[in-house]
Amino acid sequence: MQDYNELSIRDLCTTRSGGYDVVFFNLDDKFYEMVSKITVIKYSQIFKKLWQKYGEKLKDEFVTMDVIFNKIWSRILDKLKSINEQFLDGEMQLKKVDKYLVMCKTDYDALEEEFMLISRYFIGTAHLGEVKKKLGVSIKKVKSYKQLFDAQQAALAILELQEVMGLEGDFSEVENIKEIIGGRFETQAINSVSDNLRRAGELLKDINPTRRRCLTAFTKCFDLVTWLRESVKDEQELKVFVDLAMISAGEDDRDIDRISCMHTSCLGFGSLIFGCRTDHGFNELMRLCQPVWQAVDANPGIEEKLGLTKRSLSWLKQIKESHGSVALTTMFQVKAINSSGIYYIADSEKAKESKHVDNGVKLCLENLVCLVVPKDEIKNREEKIYSLEEIKDVQSKLMLIAGKAENGKEEVDQFNQVCIAGVSTRYNGN
Repeated sequence: MQDYNELSIRDLCTTRSGGYDVVFFNLDDKFYEMVSKITVIKYSQIFKKLWQKYGEKLKDEFVTMDVIFNKIWSRILDKLKSINEQFLDGEMQLKKVDKYLVMCKTDYDALEEEFMLISRYFIGTAHLGEVKKKLGVSIKKVKSYKQLFDAQQAALAILELQEVMGLEGDFSEVENIKEIIGGRFETQAINSVSDNLRRAGELLKDINPTRRRCLTAFTKCFDLVTWLRESVKDEQELKVFVDLAMISAGEDDRDIDRISCMHTSCLGFGSLIFGCRTDHGFNELMRLCQPVWQAVDANPGIEEKLGLTKRSLSWLKQIKESHGSVALTTMFQVKAINSSGIYYIADSEKAKESKHVDNGVKLCLENLVCLVVPKDEIKNREEKIYSLEEIKDVQSKLMLIAGKAENGKEEVDQFNQVCIAGVSTRYNGN
């Protein structure tokens, strides 16, 4: 091929009245037609990928227009036509559909526009109504396939969690989904997506990939879950343990981050950690998952924090052992007192309800002050009445727990402020 940059205009053209005729290229009509058609199909993402693919194969060859026509353009047309027919007829493998969907950035409207553009090129505008109908059917099945793939993965995650947690309830629906979808579904064709499959996928449609990853993370962290279930009674007691851990952390930023991860992740998964029983089945599990989904939606990456907490398990065990059950019980009492406690001063009737005051005993400072934490059915808490002696006992234990710690003392400070400052002021005022 000659470099036309070396030639003058008169070498490239002949003049005639009113214009010029280009004579230098002297191309066959098929090349002009090819260029004209490229301008029509050039916006197709699949066409661009194929052009790049076949062009790369010729990068070391001497390329002429004949080579471009025969080894790139003609092959692309054959391939495009085959791809389009397979998609419209529902015969394309689903894993190939995945590839084209990625090209369209998982935009189903863009995928439909892509195949409409290719169809218009090959079929023309006369039969576009039939093309649109076929495209609509295929796109609907592709959407269902993606939902089914997510459902298949969700079913596997649920059944793995069932096995690890030893749940013995009814999981037959999930097992059916696994069996119905089964195998390497992506190797099947679009037409294999039946109504029966779509109905099965509906059951697990709420478990999106993010939620599924959280279920998998929960299963992988079962050592942590088991320890929490054995060491902490419920979510309320877990909050108390977090306060204890914060006190232990002091000013160590690394330890504070550990506790923050534990607080977010373990409370986020709290309904699953403390709510699951061995007789639970799929429906009960999904009910317990509702608060978890809310936590997952509000805290992206919560499953990673659960994994970090699992890696801190030995450290958490040390905190539990160093404080013991007395510290946990004391902090639990303080939380209840701070949130709901009512102090009664010089109330002889209330004072007599305390086990330290009997009829006929002279009332004095020691038995005129009492503290009542009312019953709370939601938190499964019975009414508790503290005498002044018991209040002092709680305070003494609290001081031993808090020591000189600077962090995590909000509950301690609140208790002392109300107990010492508030009560003494009101008593002296009386």
